[in-house]
Amino acid sequence: EGPQATVSVHGDEASRGLFIDGLTQASDRPATVRVHRTIGHLAMLLHPNPADALIIGLGGGATAGAASRHGARLSIVELNEGVRRAAPWFSHIS
Repeated sequence: EGPQATVSVHGDEASRGLFIDGLTQASDRPATVRVHRTIGHLAMLLHPNPADALIIGLGGGATAGAASRHGARLSIVELNEGVRRAAPWFSHIS
């Protein structure tokens, strides 16, 4: 629990979810990961030569992970320390 919000990670052997104040923000379920990876790839593919990318909100890191595969310099802005500390639980999808 932090000054801005309560961040928690819940899950079992099948999947995990990242929650902020009880609302789902990220998941490692295949359909959710696919959507977030598509967002990261699409943004990079729409630009003819992306050199820099700004990701606002780390979540589980799937969008940033996909964008990172295009060779651009990434800056990730995450204001919530709890989300940053929860990120290792989702390293397998980023």
